[in-house]
Amino acid sequence: MDVSFATRPAPGHVNEDYVAATSHAVVVLDGLSVPDGMDTGCIHGTPWYVQQLGTRLLGRVTEIPLVPLAEALADAIREVAELHADTCDLTHPGTPAATVAILRTAGHVEYLVLSDAVVVLDTIYEGIQVIEDGRVNETAMAHSEALLSSPAGTAAHAAARREMIAERRTARNKVGGYWVAAALPDAADYAVTGSMRPGKVRQAAVLSDGAARAVAFGLHDWAGLLAVLETAGPDELLCHVRAAEQGDAEATTWPRPKIYDDAVAAYCRINNIKVR
Repeated sequence: MDVSFATRPAPGHVNEDYVAATSHAVVVLDGLSVPDGMDTGCIHGTPWYVQQLGTRLLGRVTEIPLVPLAEALADAIREVAELHADTCDLTHPGTPAATVAILRTAGHVEYLVLSDAVVVLDTIYEGIQVIEDGRVNETAMAHSEALLSSPAGTAAHAAARREMIAERRTARNKVGGYWVAAALPDAADYAVTGSMRPGKVRQAAVLSDGAARAVAFGLHDWAGLLAVLETAGPDELLCHVRAAEQGDAEATTWPRPKIYDDAVAAYCRINNIKVR
């Protein structure tokens, strides 16, 4: 497949998203941000974790012989945990973590989504299919409502965000809660996975939730998002999101936890389509 991608940090922040690709695979990670005043039990931090996990995950996904995507993710999580088990408290509920989205086209078109990243598939017979994992949004719902109702940029909003994250940490990587890549390899078993036979998918997008704001804000539907990626490229899509965020600096039109978010968009054109 042909792959193009772009990533942008939230203004004034270190980028906690990650994207890497080969001709047969794309890996997108979105590091879970840690507000000021909250601990993680780790001396390294989220950007370090995301880089370490992303590098190992791309290697495992593309290694021959191929292994299932969930197995590759579990292996990568285990390897990174071993890197800092002696220096950090990996049992801490806020240990560095990331959402994950993978697309691989070595043979079948395969995908994996863990937490709120997104894979969008433009299929020949069934139209556009959106692969999401919304379990995180089913946790700390009362705290989330309180956060979204508080004015962005205020001390009350920052406090509400910390309270929501603290509550969500109690549900992280637990049955009945939600799952992310952190220090527990078994989390990979709870990812949303699937595959399609070759020739069934024309094009695809792999997005962090920051880039998926293009649809959440109503700037585009999924077909329109793919059209922007195809005709203008991933950076143009991210420009649309940034412009919308800048135009709603108080988060009144689109209430959200953060005014700006790191964003990754990868566009994949699937080659050699053969319908069988």
